[in-house]
Amino acid sequence: ALAARAGDRRTEVLALTQQAALELFLGRPAAESTLAAALAAPHDAYAMSHHNGPIYLKHRFHLAHDQLDEARAELRTLVYTLRQRGSADCLSQCLIGLAQLEIQRGRCRQALSMARQSLRIAERAGLSQGPAWYAVALAETAGGSLSQALAAAEAARRHSEDDDDRLFLPRALHAEGRIRLFSGQYARAAGLLRRTAELESAQGQGDPATRRWHADLAEALARSGAVDEAEAVVDRARAQALRLGRAGV
Repeated sequence: ALAARAGDRRTEVLALTQQAALELFLGRPAAESTLAAALAAPHDAYAMSHHNGPIYLKHRFHLAHDQLDEARAELRTLVYTLRQRGSADCLSQCLIGLAQLEIQRGRCRQALSMARQSLRIAERAGLSQGPAWYAVALAETAGGSLSQALAAAEAARRHSEDDDDRLFLPRALHAEGRIRLFSGQYARAAGLLRRTAELESAQGQGDPATRRWHADLAEALARSGAVDEAEAVVDRARAQALRLGRAGV
């Protein structure tokens, strides 16, 4: 509101985007209208091409609605723009998002290529490597080697812990827990995924479509003997998904 009164459209757009991102994560219906306000004219070129801007966030809204083609179109356009005149940080983050999208579309080779590109950019630019290692872990899990996926997930966790990155730490824990679940290490997977749930819940996650760890946690719990706890996880996620109309969850 202050930025709008001052005529500072860039700050206004970025603030609206952050508000919409929080509303999406918290499961608040106002998120859609807040994002629409950020996307409305007049546009600011810097904000529109930033990974904290409304175009990038728009692809996450598409993902929440299981609109993979629309999400991919938004991100591909953004990545093209950033390759021409963007920062290393923004390009690295958008490549991570595109890698995750390609995994969901079953294009694992492309996902692994994009994840590795993101990691190279992060290394060369001196950025935090946790997010890029996380993307590599996801891509290796989907279409590569589980041993390499585990090494990448452990690297993502270490970097996130060292950098005190509370945003990506639960994602790294989820990636590692999922790999250990696939490897039959059910008790260890359950421990990692419980930490994921604790961190995400402490941050106020109210929309299970934004970070989809619930099914993995429930399976790990059930396979390690905690059936009642697994059922509670499923019931809670189902109730949230029904309230928000998240059919894909």
